[in-house]
Amino acid sequence: MVECKMKTPEMEDLVFRITTAALTSSTTLKYAPLTGLLNSVTVHFPAGCQQLVEVFLWYKRQQVFPHPPDGLVGDDTTQKYAIYQNVRNRDPLEVRILNHDALNQHTVIVILHIDGQGVEVL
Repeated sequence: MVECKMKTPEMEDLVFRITTAALTSSTTLKYAPLTGLLNSVTVHFPAGCQQLVEVFLWYKRQQVFPHPPDGLVGDDTTQKYAIYQNVRNRDPLEVRILNHDALNQHTVIVILHIDGQGVEVL
């Protein structure tokens, strides 16, 4: 017989603040702080990105946001997107940025919202 007890779900936000030089790409790797559901991603593009900066989210070795092979672009906007990706504690989460702007660097902020498991197996 397996015993379970309910526990209060943990919630964590994993914040990426990435500055990418003109005509380059950047990759920032962090690890899932808990096992649970990566239920949404919030992306902030500052004014001046002019649809020239692409954002990609990878989990393990697979692009999970936006739908491959596209990247998300924007300008002077902050948007939250539902993605519903199961993640495990300490698994790699990568944000990749491609800056197609020939003149300017840009700083994009990506926040991953992770809800922990609600049931603990004893």
